Amino acid sequence: MPRIRKFFPKGSVLFVTSSTEHSLPFMPNLVVNTILQGIIARAQHLYGQKICHFVFMANHFHMILLVEDPDNVSNLIGYIKAKSANAINRLLGRKRHTVWCSGFDSPIILDSEATVNKIIYTYANPTKARLVDSIKEFPGISSWKAYIYGKTSNSVRWIRPSTITPLPSTSLTMTEQIEYIAKLKSRNKINHKLSFNPDAWISFIIFLQHIISWLMFFDKVILQ
Repeated sequence: MPRIRKFFPKGSVLFVTSSTEHSLPFMPNLVVNTILQGIIARAQHLYGQKICHFVFMANHFHMILLVEDPDNVSNLIGYIKAKSANAINRLLGRKRHTVWCSGFDSPIILDSEATVNKIIYTYANPTKARLVDSIKEFPGISSWKAYIYGKTSNSVRWIRPSTITPLPSTSLTMTEQIEYIAKLKSRNKINHKLSFNPDAWISFIIFLQHIISWLMFFDKVILQ
């Protein structure tokens, strides 16, 4: 039976979550972080959407997303998952190994309190997993620093998965990671802008509140 296509209203705010099939395919280090940032930036370049907040954990990610193009939300998430799986498999010298569980969760957030709670939940993930004492110490990729320091865009190198060669070891020193990334960057010359819009969700929530207020007003008038 065919999967029912998800509907994403334009301007809506989504809390997107997707998990891997097995633990720890995305151990945070310079190599993985560089590749993932490039993949997310490339996905945003191809499929739009405003990324408000996100954290990429070792076995799942959370993303708060403002929908700009309803037809391309699934394409954005699908691209990130497909290319990151391809990259990880190439780093580990594997072929066609399943990395992600199928699909993704994407409930619409309908009020400001719920949105703030989801933002807190997202950034509390590394602490909840007992990886660090604070999101400030998390070595993986997230939008936390962009959020705190107000840096809403960054130019990052897109590393095509087809150019990735197996890691010589899964425990590279920092110097070895820098050298490996330098070789990857020499094979890839395209940069993309990775953009964050931490407060973009506010306009949608305000719009909803106005709609609800008007509905309550008309309902009251009709009942009288």
